[in-house]
Amino acid sequence: MIYFLCHPNGDRSQITVIDLAHAVSYERRDWANVNSDTFDTPEDAIAAGRDIATRHGLTYLPFESRYDSELNEGLR
Repeated sequence: MIYFLCHPNGDRSQITVIDLAHAVSYERRDWANVNSDTFDTPEDAIAAGRDIATRHGLTYLPFESRYDSELNEGLR
């Protein structure tokens, strides 16, 4: 699994974490990526996303996994 930061629905006032299986990592280009960073764990991606949101005055939307709801932010 890979994790990266995006602007959901292209809304540059918001930031969230997206997870993708390695097999479909090419789909990353379908999102409005915040940067080119890729994270190995949701925790690392969440920390980076929250930091960037704070530094740039963006709204951080909690992570919701596309694959495993037990990984959703707030449930761990």
